[in-house]
Amino acid sequence: MPFIQAWRRGLADSEYLSARLLQHLCNQFDEMMKDAPAYRGILGYGISNEFRTDIAYFYRIDPNGVRVYAANFTESGEPDFKLIKTVDLGAV
Repeated sequence: MPFIQAWRRGLADSEYLSARLLQHLCNQFDEMMKDAPAYRGILGYGISNEFRTDIAYFYRIDPNGVRVYAANFTESGEPDFKLIKTVDLGAV
């Protein structure tokens, strides 16, 4: 995650880091899709205090690190997440 590794503002404000990471991911996606004929500028990123069952990834961001999970849900809607990447912010 080059964005996290380049982050220099400070890691104590994880809400601000979350918002900036979200902006960065959206900017990357918009750039990647700018020439796609069916792309309408709509992307499913969001920040929430509840889990939605229509997500593909969950990013847990706290002052110590970022953990990326593949977001799967059971038929009853219970989360069944698999950790796929960890970025230790203490080493940044």
